[in-house]
Order: sequence, then C-alpha cells, then structure tokens
Amino acid sequence: MEKPTYYGTWKGRVIESIVMDGARSWEDIQEISGLNPKQLNIVLRELFNVGALEKTDKFPYKVEYDLYKKYKAYLENRPAEKIARPKTRVKKGQQVETRGYITEWLRMKNLSRSLDKQHFFLEGRYLDELSKDIITGANSEILIVNPFVTETDLAKTMINPSKKGVKVTFITRPNSDKIVQAFHGTLKKVNVHIIYNKTVHAKIIVVDKAVAFVSSMNFIPTSSAGQSWEAGMVSMDENVISDILDSIFQIIEN
Repeated sequence: MEKPTYYGTWKGRVIESIVMDGARSWEDIQEISGLNPKQLNIVLRELFNVGALEKTDKFPYKVEYDLYKKYKAYLENRPAEKIARPKTRVKKGQQVETRGYITEWLRMKNLSRSLDKQHFFLEGRYLDELSKDIITGANSEILIVNPFVTETDLAKTMINPSKKGVKVTFITRPNSDKIVQAFHGTLKKVNVHIIYNKTVHAKIIVVDKAVAFVSSMNFIPTSSAGQSWEAGMVSMDENVISDILDSIFQIIEN
C-alpha cells in the first residue's frame, strides 16, 4: 500500500496523532508526536496553510477528510513487522516523580551532584547503577540507542519493564554473532522492539520522556560491568530531551 502524503515526516507525526491516537488539543498532539513546542507550531501552521488541517467548532484540529481516510487505511493495514514510532502519553507528574527519585538516589550514594542545573555528570559504576535503576523503574516508555548489546545485567533490565507493558524500543547495529542474536531473540520474545541500523554509534537512554543519559557506555560486559572507564551526562532539561527524542524518532521513521 502506498504511503500517504507526509508520512514519515513531522507533518505525518501530527496527522497520525490525530487520526490514530485521537489527539484533540495542542497539548495532546505535542505529547504524542514528541515534537517540541516550536517545531509543533511550525508544522501546524504549514498543515493549515495547505488545507491538510481544518478547524471546526467541535475539533480545533481536524484532518482533511480524504487525507484522514488515506492515513486510517494505511496505518490499519501496515505490515506487522514494521515498527511504529513509540506513542506514549506521559503523566505530567512523571518528571517530578523521576526528579525526586534521582535526588534521593544521589543522596543515598553520597554523591555531591545536583539537578538544579538540569544536568549532572556520572562515571563508572554509578553511571551503570543509575541507568539500571531508572530503566527498571520505567512507567511507560524506554528508548535506547546503543551499537553493541549482549547479555549483561544492564541489557537484561529491559526485560521486566517490557513484560509489564512498558513500551521498549532498542536501536542497535546488526550483529551476526550467534550468541548476540540469541539474546536479541530473547528480548524480542518479551516484546522489546529492536530496530537495526548499521550507522548507530551513539549511546543514549531515554526513560518516560523524563530523563536522558548520554554516555560512552555500551551494553556489553567490558563496558557496563566496569572493566573500562565510562562516563556521561544525565539530563532532565526538557529542551535537551526533546531534541534527543526528535533525533531518535527520525531514525525510527527512516
């Protein structure tokens, strides 16, 4: 089936959020599409200008009828093996909850770090431990980008959240090693969505759209288990997280 106009772009994200997720308000569309406010306002203006969106007394954001039918038909009949962009409504209190947990975690570890500036630096076992704790405690969505993943304690933390219904998406490089493929098969059996991209070199973790880890740590024993010195930044800055999410969504959509 031919893809509808704008599919796979920012405009397509907005249309899909209305057609398939029932978004009605600006806030709904922003949460579901993952676009930051500036990006969303630009996209909405362009969609209204070309007549793809219409305003009514009942619905301020209504997709033009023919375009609506094309998106509905395509998305409902999309091949199952194609991974849709994660769509997770995050509770407004999620970042507050996460901030509270991290603040207490830092206190318990006796680390002189602070979220006053929205970011802080972690290294070694502390980076590994907080990553595992935050992934394990995810409420709605986990997005991970890492070129190398094999069976480690860090990698296995994706399993239980996925079993509990948390949306887990993992973007990594393809690997022909049979042991690695077997572990990937284990992850797939519990509905961890694995997307292969041979260009991936970034190491990123985003949980519940509330906190992001950008570091040097791979999901392999020599890295996450502390045999090599790894370090990175933890951020709860909304603009930083939004930019990271946009980059990840572009990889998923492509």
